[in-house]
Order: sequence, then C-alpha cells, then structure tokens
Amino acid sequence: EVKEGAETRRISQKENIEVFERLLEFAEKVYPELDIEFVTPKALKKLFEKTGQDSKHVLGSYIRNVAYIRTGKIKPDTIPHEVSHHVNVARH
Repeated sequence: EVKEGAETRRISQKENIEVFERLLEFAEKVYPELDIEFVTPKALKKLFEKTGQDSKHVLGSYIRNVAYIRTGKIKPDTIPHEVSHHVNVARH
C-alpha cells in the first residue's frame, strides 16, 4: 500500500516488482559480498530446523553473508531488513 495524501491505495504487482528490483540492485551494488537467495518456505523451514526455531512466520533469514528471502509472502521491507543484519555483522 502507498499513501497518497490522505488516501491509501494498493500498489500493483508491477509496481511491487519494480520496488524489489531496485532494492536488489542497491544491495548488490553496495554489498557485492552479500548473496541474496530466494528460497521456498520448505527450504527455509529446513534451514530453521537446525536451530530449533519455527519458520512459519519468517520472511527471511541471514546466515554467513547470505540473505535468504522466502518466496510467496515477501514484503517490501524484507530485503532491507535482512541486508541490515549483514551491515551490523560487517561493522563489528
């Protein structure tokens, strides 16, 4: 959804795709050492089984320079959120 003045409107699938493409381009340009992989919910569940955590509501995960993004229910803030984990680790 996008706020336009006092109104809120749903963004189209095309607009959504454009947002994700820009986010990916930015992340790849600024953090070339970071890999972003899109994975199925089943694959993400397998990643989480090793940690004993529940992946049911997880949209992404960051493990050792790889941001795993769950396909299907991705939100516009999922990629920036996972990239922020990389930035925080890189600073320390």
